[in-house]
Amino acid sequence: MMVFIWKRRGLLVPLAIFLGYSPILILAGVTMDLEIERGNLLLRIIGFVGLITMFLPALINYFFSKKFLKDEGIKIVTDEEGVQYKLDTYSKFFFIKNSTWTIILLIFPIVTIISYFFE
Repeated sequence: MMVFIWKRRGLLVPLAIFLGYSPILILAGVTMDLEIERGNLLLRIIGFVGLITMFLPALINYFFSKKFLKDEGIKIVTDEEGVQYKLDTYSKFFFIKNSTWTIILLIFPIVTIISYFFE
């Protein structure tokens, strides 16, 4: 049994997630190596930059969608007998369109920022 988790250029979504969260993980690793006291201004600045960079996966996915997925949509094809068929040419990852993934990737940092300020 084969399971297809992407369609057409759906693998752009995990690529955007990887490219977007890599700087955050690097920043977190560098911060853990530094011995900074809690409540220090430098630690707060690094935390703020980390929160801002959480929007990178959504931004990268948005640019991928605009650059590589311009001609997507539903196309109607007629064969020689006059029967019409709908062709879905949307790129999908886990059966969700790439453009919808941009919204999903925006929800995570917004929820994180809300929970950070109302802690």
